[in-house]
Parts: sequence; C-alpha cells; structure tokens
Amino acid sequence: LKNLVLPGLGKFTIVDDKRVSERELGNNFFVEESCIGEPRCQVVTRLLLELNDEVVGKFVVEDPATIINENLGFFASIGATCIIATDLPEASLRKLGLHCWENK
Repeated sequence: LKNLVLPGLGKFTIVDDKRVSERELGNNFFVEESCIGEPRCQVVTRLLLELNDEVVGKFVVEDPATIINENLGFFASIGATCIIATDLPEASLRKLGLHCWENK
C-alpha cells in the first residue's frame, strides 16, 4: 500500500480488526512501540498519510471476513476500485473474488 500512496493513489480504506502487538514491531514498518494496543488499521492509516498529504485515507475497525460474509455492498459504498485482501479464510477470499468478478 505504501508504494501506491507515495505516487498519489487518491484514496484508500483499510479494514482490520486487529490491534498492534509487540510481535509486529519487528515486521511492520508502520507501527511503533507507542502504538501497542491501538487498532492496527488506525495506526497504519495515520502513518501512511504522512507520506503524501494529497492522499485521503480512512480506516474501519472491523473483521474484513465479517464484512465479506455479511455486507459485500460495503465495497461499493466506499467506491473501491482495487481491493487488496490478505490473511483471510479461503472461503471469504473466494466470495470476495466472485463479487469483484461479477461487479467488475
């Protein structure tokens, strides 16, 4: 996402229900020790926005798999044109992929 924000992606929304943990301090460039316990999507959004003040960033503290399984309309409501999904159950990824395919 950093490589999309730097040249001016326009806007992004991060959906994540996890909180920053000590474990992430060594493998996530966008978290700091002072952020432990905070919503990860909030912290990462804040730090990504520091890279480019022309980009608009939002965050949603919610389980992405829940959104996929219960509210696929969410993606249209935020105007999503590119969706990057990681660390999700295969069933959720398949459902999201089908939704994207059908709604181009």
